Amino acid sequence: MSTKKKIKFKRPKNIIDGKLCNKRGRLIIRNLPFSATEDALTKHFESFGDITDVNILKRPDGKLVGCGFVQYAQKQSAAKAIHYTSGKPFLGRVIIVDWAVPKKKFSQPNKADDEDIKEEPLNESSESMTELTDASIKEEADDSSDSESIVESECSGKADSVEVPHDELKTVAERPQPKASHDIPEGKTIFLKNVSFSVTNDDLKDFMEKIGPVYYAVVCIDSLTEHSKGTAFVKFKNKIHADQCLEPDTDLTLKGCTMMALPALDKKRVNNIARDKHPDKKKDNRNLYLVKEGAVIAGTKASVGVSMVDMRKRLELELWKSNMLKNLNMFVSNTRLIVHNLPASYDDRKLRELFKKHAPPKARIIEAKVMRNMYQLDNDGKPSSKGYGFVAFNLHTDALVALRKINNSPSIFHPNKRPIVAFSIENRSVIQVKQKRAEKSKLNNPLCPASKKPRPEESRKKERNVKRRLRSENVPTFAGIESHPGQTSLPSKRKILSQQEVHSQNVKEVKRDRKRKQQALQMRKEKKKEPKAKPKKKDKFDDQAFTQLVDKYKKHISPNLSLKKWYESK
Repeated sequence: MSTKKKIKFKRPKNIIDGKLCNKRGRLIIRNLPFSATEDALTKHFESFGDITDVNILKRPDGKLVGCGFVQYAQKQSAAKAIHYTSGKPFLGRVIIVDWAVPKKKFSQPNKADDEDIKEEPLNESSESMTELTDASIKEEADDSSDSESIVESECSGKADSVEVPHDELKTVAERPQPKASHDIPEGKTIFLKNVSFSVTNDDLKDFMEKIGPVYYAVVCIDSLTEHSKGTAFVKFKNKIHADQCLEPDTDLTLKGCTMMALPALDKKRVNNIARDKHPDKKKDNRNLYLVKEGAVIAGTKASVGVSMVDMRKRLELELWKSNMLKNLNMFVSNTRLIVHNLPASYDDRKLRELFKKHAPPKARIIEAKVMRNMYQLDNDGKPSSKGYGFVAFNLHTDALVALRKINNSPSIFHPNKRPIVAFSIENRSVIQVKQKRAEKSKLNNPLCPASKKPRPEESRKKERNVKRRLRSENVPTFAGIESHPGQTSLPSKRKILSQQEVHSQNVKEVKRDRKRKQQALQMRKEKKKEPKAKPKKKDKFDDQAFTQLVDKYKKHISPNLSLKKWYESK
């Protein structure tokens, strides 16, 4: 009759180089022979991948329990080890290899009843020992109890090893495969298209095993709908069977659908192919990428010389754009420009001439309009200018060329009040109403000539030529940011406001440098104007007593003559 007694086991540390090792690739090896060592276990399992830790459980008296743990760096290596070593002999004894189960999962109420252990004498003299009662549980734990792995084993006095049923341990839930994979270079994995949506992993595996032994068969599931995507991956144990599936005469009809087999590709290569096939996959129907065209960022070359007033106005316009584009009816026009900081003397004719001068030679300007305040008149009795206007081109490339040549140019208006040019934000619903009104007007007017639309081939050819010329030309440093399709993110309010502080500091620093240079130049000029002071010659005899003696002697030897008139008495 067996009796139960408290058994003490050492708590082995699973900390490697001061870091908790990853438990995803951790295996438990049961039914180990008592002659097994950690070196022999490492040598047996190292052919499947990098091993970070090996531990064979022992009793306090040094005897083996018949159980051990092997930690792989990658989960895929551990899966290979299970496939090739579980149920195979090791040092003359068949071992069982399985995933190490977390303590929380293993300790659930529905687990199998703990099995008794035959009484054996043990020593009790260590603080680092852990007491376990009513079970023969071998713990392998680290400082955090959440990552502890345990295993039950049955210890018999008749046999010199431990045997546990294979189905007693629960396997860990399947996790995503690691990124580093050896399936592609091996050539044993194929990719299947046109898979029936009703096919499961088991159905696919059973079907493919008719061709050859299968390592795994997985149907791709959409993460959002949790339904089949109609594709799958199958890995054969032998490359010959994978090549056989790729042959055109192989019948791959399953549940009424003829599947198409292709060699599996690396994920990075698949992404590159998809990018090459669909470079403009994400359609930007609102032209949001054009918002950044011509923007002046503080600290860049384009911001050099920009006044604080201009920068503040630019940032206010950027905030206004961000708020307006929150409405999905608003979009950025790719042919219509808005111009700010117009002088009060500018009218429609001058605005058209300005853009015609800086646009390509054959550019066609449809609209050039200065916005005016109808309730405020100027000295000539005309409505005063609001300081901004609109210019519309026939082609986007013409508008882009004009924008890059005029925007933020210090030589057009004034260095401290530069033109602010950007693509205009339009309301789609308003434009649709205008178009319908214009079409209706044309239909009602029999004298209106039919508009001749340019051929699409000619317009595309012209667009390509202008784009090629734009790439070859150098954009001026003052023009600001160049926009590229695909950049649809809008700047945040915090980022826009921070630009003002940065530019303010830069402007102050420029002013300080200019002031220092002026002061240094002024000092140099003053030094040139001032004559050099000649040093005074020192008297050789600067003795006061000697001077007095000489004066006295001169008076003594010189006659004291006093001149008098002839009529004065002597």
